[in-house]
Amino acid sequence: MLTMSQINHIKDLSNCGYRISEISEKTGTDPKTIRKYLSQDDFSPDPPITKEKPSKLDPFKPIIQEWLEEDKNTGVSSTTRPRGFMNG
Repeated sequence: MLTMSQINHIKDLSNCGYRISEISEKTGTDPKTIRKYLSQDDFSPDPPITKEKPSKLDPFKPIIQEWLEEDKNTGVSSTTRPRGFMNG
């Protein structure tokens, strides 16, 4: 990662008419890196904010919540529920 002074120097050389290969020779920086920083406008360290996507389960949450409430109201604990054939 380059410092802001190096980035500004690269931008200044580009504004003076130097080509990427010439800037690379002068600064000792890879041409791909120079292209990257010349194409960037925003150098803020904050990552872009992404929108929160709705869950696929959102339409079903009310009915699931209703089922959970019904289970709470039945008064049957997990120890008194019938077990499968293999579990006794």
